[in-house]
Amino acid sequence: MRLVTADMIPMIDEYAINTMKIPEAELMGRAGDALLCAVEKYVPNAQNVLIFAGKGNNGGDGYALAARLAQTRSVTVIDVFSAGQRSEGGKYW
Repeated sequence: MRLVTADMIPMIDEYAINTMKIPEAELMGRAGDALLCAVEKYVPNAQNVLIFAGKGNNGGDGYALAARLAQTRSVTVIDVFSAGQRSEGGKYW
């Protein structure tokens, strides 16, 4: 398992977006997919889900998860920060 620090995440995102040409919103969609797998594994019967979305790309990840979960569950998202603090890619979700 490879571990990274919080300081490394922006560099990894920048590399994926600018070098690998993966759109920021797609990265968040992939994060939403991974989070959905975790929800389905650990709380498969949850019908009411509450998501606390942070700022920047993390907020976008939370909204991407919400979009996926909303297809089969009741979802409430609490935007911990104002929506204006989400990154541009995060506003897609």
